[in-house]
Parts: sequence; C-alpha cells; structure tokens
Amino acid sequence: MLISLPQDVARLIRITAPSPPSALVTIVARGDAVDGYYEFRCQQPEAIVLRDWLQSHAETIRSTDSATATLLTDAAELVAGAIATELAYERLLSGALQSAAITRTQAGVGDGTHRCSVCDEWIVGPVQLRVFFLDGPPRYFHGRCHDAWVQQRRSMMGEDA
Repeated sequence: MLISLPQDVARLIRITAPSPPSALVTIVARGDAVDGYYEFRCQQPEAIVLRDWLQSHAETIRSTDSATATLLTDAAELVAGAIATELAYERLLSGALQSAAITRTQAGVGDGTHRCSVCDEWIVGPVQLRVFFLDGPPRYFHGRCHDAWVQQRRSMMGEDA
C-alpha cells in the first residue's frame, strides 16, 4: 500500500524511533518527498506497526508537546485509513465481505461486543455502524472502516462515489 505522511512526521520518525535500526526507520527510508509529503510503499503488517507507534508516541508526548502529538495523531489516522482501504478491498475481492444490497444502516456506540468486519478489531468508542443486508447477518464496522468498505464496494461495482 502507498502511505503518504507529512514530511515533518517522516523526519520525526527517523529522529525518535527506537534503535538499533528500527523497523520504522527501515520502512520510512524507502520513500520519496513529494509536494510536502513523504510517500512510501509498505505491507499491511508494517503499516500496522507504524500506526501503532504513531498513536503510542503521540500519547507519550501529549502533555509536553501537544502540537507534535496532534501531528502524530493525524498521521496515525492517515495510516489507519490506508490500512482500512486495503483490507476492505481484500475482503470484498475474496468474498469475505459481501457487496449485496443494503436494507438499512444503524449508528451507535461501540461497546466492545462486536468485531469490525473490515479490520477484525473490537469496536470500542463513539462510532459503531451496523449494516443490514437482504441476505445474511448484519455486519459491524468502525466509522473509518465503513467508509473504506463503501468506497471500495462502489469502485468494484462501477458506481460513482
């Protein structure tokens, strides 16, 4: 997958990631600067490591450097979005996630009782979407994962966004 991060974030990863040569530094070193962003290709497991590091480092420094913490949190969201898009595409392609007609969608709060149909992580937090189909059981999604699924589903079905 292609990840695009602000150049400041890529620079920060190189400076602060743990050593000896961190997997993060190795991942990010593959990229090129393009219009204020740093773009690089990586596999899902690497992207997940990167997302988790960005989230955890943001929390570590939030009390002392809120601006950088916000930058890292935003970067983690970009990476998480790329991961969700790729997972949604793979699950639709394999048939693990249906593209059948939707009868309705409900929004609620994720209480940790359902796994997301895209990323397979427990849904805990402010947004849980439950989608009902003509056939089969309802599916549950994080907000970001639902958006990625809808986008990929439309793309595969030849619909405009």
